[in-house]
Amino acid sequence: MRPVYGDKCFLGPMKKMLGGQKFTPDTEVQSLVRQWLGQQPASFFASGIQKLVDRWDKYLNELGQYVEK
Repeated sequence: MRPVYGDKCFLGPMKKMLGGQKFTPDTEVQSLVRQWLGQQPASFFASGIQKLVDRWDKYLNELGQYVEK
């Protein structure tokens, strides 16, 4: 699966949190990721969503001629 732009909003900080660790079962890393996501403030997610809105707006305003209307 290829990450999309919005993934960058949390992949960097999550990568730092998981860096240097080895996980044997998938459930171990899944548990840590869920825990980490649960610890993030609402502003963390709001900021990521706003970045997606801004990118989408930029796309529509600058590249809109490529979108069939």
